[in-house]
Amino acid sequence: MTGEDSSIEIEGTNYTKAQIDRQTQRIYDVVFVNGTYAEDDGSYGGKLHPELVEIIRDGIVINEVIEEARMNEIFTDIITKVREWIGSNVKSVHPIVLDVFVADFVPNCVQQFFTIEEADGGPSEYDPAYG
Repeated sequence: MTGEDSSIEIEGTNYTKAQIDRQTQRIYDVVFVNGTYAEDDGSYGGKLHPELVEIIRDGIVINEVIEEARMNEIFTDIITKVREWIGSNVKSVHPIVLDVFVADFVPNCVQQFFTIEEADGGPSEYDPAYG
């Protein structure tokens, strides 16, 4: 295959769509138990590996008002841990392919399993929930 639409350049190396798809499938195979992937629209899903569920669940703060900066730290930490876990359990996947997957995967998981709401500003008096 040659041509602009048939390959993707990653750090100076051209990969065919089929090569990228195989690498992505390797990721799905470790992330999901009996996972599914729809090639026509790129959607994926299935039961998450229990260790990933634990990483995500342990990283999320529930029933607590937190600052936006802290929320960013939480997501960064979860993304890092998920990336490390997947990277240690999958072989022959380019780091950028893994990064792209994780950048999509973690926010989608959090959105599916948790509700994150913006809190109104706290009262004028000191309230420990608002710092």
